[in-house]
Amino acid sequence: HDILMPVTHYHQDWVPGGMGLTLIDAMDGLWLLGQYEEFYLAKQWVKTKLTFDVDALVSVFETTIRVLGGLLGAYTFDNDWNVLEKAVDLADRLLPSFRSKSGIPFTYVNLKTGAVSNNDWAPSSAILAEYGTPQLEFRYLSYLTNNFPYAWHRTRVMDIMEWYGTKSRCGCRVVHGC
Repeated sequence: HDILMPVTHYHQDWVPGGMGLTLIDAMDGLWLLGQYEEFYLAKQWVKTKLTFDVDALVSVFETTIRVLGGLLGAYTFDNDWNVLEKAVDLADRLLPSFRSKSGIPFTYVNLKTGAVSNNDWAPSSAILAEYGTPQLEFRYLSYLTNNFPYAWHRTRVMDIMEWYGTKSRCGCRVVHGC
């Protein structure tokens, strides 16, 4: 499952059947806390059960920082190529979100079909935190795989922010035209 609700003893899933969001997000913490048995159990689930071939829209931002970031963290501690392959599979499925006219990624992507969309309440807008934050994961994946396009898409987002952005009186960057 994706989100565990300990008080109600229930769960929520982002996609049908879930994609282990909480488990993957916690793997680096398990390692850092010395919970190696739990880490290896989680890694075994990732290797044998985790699939991204799901016909469902996911948040590019949340999936990047929690699932892709979690997989990269787990790989960093354990160097298991199977985990890195899962990260590459996920990143490849997130890349269609960058195919917008502006270069600013769409908010959602369907992991199976690559279909993209933005929020219904802001169909032609993007949220700065969502498109500006996930730099580290794609750049690190480029470093690990020697595959520059992962970093290129993120670098392009930063270039667009710089190009379109103007500084307000408070020093904040305001992006127009995206």
